[in-house]
Amino acid sequence: MKRFRPLWLLATGALAGCNRTHVTAPSRDAGTARADVERVRAIAVVPPPGPSEDGSEIDVPLRWIHLLEEPAPTGSTPYAVVGATVPCGFVPRYVVSERGELVVRLRMRAQRRPPDGGACTVGAPVVELVSLSQLRLGDWQVVDAVPHAAGDPPMPTPRTLHVVADDPALRPAAERWTRPCARTSDCTSGGVCARAGAASICMPAMDPWLHLGRSCPGGTHPIEVRAVDAREGGAWQACVAACDTAGGCPGALACDPGRSCLPVATAAHGGSHG
Repeated sequence: MKRFRPLWLLATGALAGCNRTHVTAPSRDAGTARADVERVRAIAVVPPPGPSEDGSEIDVPLRWIHLLEEPAPTGSTPYAVVGATVPCGFVPRYVVSERGELVVRLRMRAQRRPPDGGACTVGAPVVELVSLSQLRLGDWQVVDAVPHAAGDPPMPTPRTLHVVADDPALRPAAERWTRPCARTSDCTSGGVCARAGAASICMPAMDPWLHLGRSCPGGTHPIEVRAVDAREGGAWQACVAACDTAGGCPGALACDPGRSCLPVATAAHGGSHG
């Protein structure tokens, strides 16, 4: 059986002189960026909160936080997917994650870049992957560190990441990333409940690879998913765990006719929507 690779994600650069804060700065060159490892710019000093003196950089309040895996084993580097709307004339530069006492605070930083083709009138939705770094055993709250002012989107719901022992009782990574649901309220680790084949699983509202024109990482493939509740969106392309060449899947996941590894328990339920 093909091994599901949990390291779909970005490499992470530690800040000089500080081992508790990490910066994820993804490349936006879809023509040269690798699918499973992105270039990360080392940043010697993270600027203080708020806009820079010349206004060329700002903090961006997040709209949502989605944990990629839940729970996560000790010794690994779990990641979150975050979504935001950047103002006209700005693009994301990096996302900082800083650890406190059983809390990880996220801060998205954006950089001014004149829009192509003239002025824009509305902000652009963006999605980013951010490393939470290695966390000790416990229940970690993942929160937005940027204050939300009047007119900003509501503060995103804090998400709890359970960091557990890496032992034989731990389910395979694909299972911990492919979480079944019947409705979005079931997605306590973030995301939208979406139909994927015959099942319903929690998915980030924007895929962090395909949205930026990249290929799905190893062990996954792109399929169309659709929000169970039409009020939460329509259909989009997303990377999900793929069956191996023999039709096998990790753990309790099963290979569906579209060759995706999905939870068996939700197949009948997911197929009944719509």
